[in-house]
Amino acid sequence: MTRSGRPKIRILLANDIPMFVEGLRSSLGRDSRMVVVGAAADGKDTFRQARVLEPEVILLDMNIPGLGGLEALPRLLRVAERSRVIVLATHADGGLVREAERYGAKGYLLMDSSSRLFQRAVAAVHAGGTSFVVAPGEAPKG
Repeated sequence: MTRSGRPKIRILLANDIPMFVEGLRSSLGRDSRMVVVGAAADGKDTFRQARVLEPEVILLDMNIPGLGGLEALPRLLRVAERSRVIVLATHADGGLVREAERYGAKGYLLMDSSSRLFQRAVAAVHAGGTSFVVAPGEAPKG
C-alpha cells in the first residue's frame, strides 16, 4: 500500500539483461507508488509470470529470447488480460512504434530512458493513458 492507502502498481519486468533489470527494479522501487513483483528473462517465463502474478503493467523488451517479437503481444494480453504493456526498445523506429500500438501496447520507451521517464510512463499507463517515446501517428515512416 502507498501512503495514501492505495495499493501499489504491480509491475513485471521482461528483459534478459540482468544489469538492466536490477537498475530498473531499483529505480522503480524508489517510487512509493510502485512495486516490481517479478522479472522474466525469456518469453516462456514472461507468459508464466504474467498469468500467475497478474501485474498491472508489464515492461516488455521486444527482443526478449523466445517471445517472437511484437506478434506475441496479443497472446500475452490474453494471458494477462488486466495488464497494460509498455514495449522497451533500443531505438525509436517509427514503424515499430506504430506496430507496437497496433498489437496492443500502451507505451513504447527506449531502454536508455531516464528513471524518471520510466516512473512517469508506468504511472500514466496504469492510469489508463499511454506513453510513447514518439506518438504512433507522428512516428516517421521507417
